[in-house]
Amino acid sequence: MKKRWRAINKGGHITLCDPEGFRKHTEVLGPFLAVTVENWQRTTSNPQFAYYYGVVLQILSAYTGFTRDEMDVVLRDMFLSDFVHVQDRILRKTYSKTTVSTGRFNLFLEEVKRWAAEEFGLYIPDPNEVDPERLADAG
Repeated sequence: MKKRWRAINKGGHITLCDPEGFRKHTEVLGPFLAVTVENWQRTTSNPQFAYYYGVVLQILSAYTGFTRDEMDVVLRDMFLSDFVHVQDRILRKTYSKTTVSTGRFNLFLEEVKRWAAEEFGLYIPDPNEVDPERLADAG
């Protein structure tokens, strides 16, 4: 399976932004891998996503030990889903972050921050309390 990983290049020394996620992903692959190196390009310019990935997921991942991708799935299942009736069954419908409105995404972020505070005692700063450089690296 092809997957992209962000890394920081300093003088030819590469540091992965999510080394644990990389390790978990590659441990099930064979012994020989193909590696492609290219300049990183953000997949979105939305400031909400930069804040979500660069601050919210970073803090929760560091605390829980989950990768950012794993934490994202947990949060979407908890706060960006509904139960719907399909014939005689109840199913969970999880929404994509890219398809919900800006207002709904803001509500999602507030619910996540409240949950993190109540469950783990974690403080997640608001976007205006965060160094802009931290958000610039979040793509």
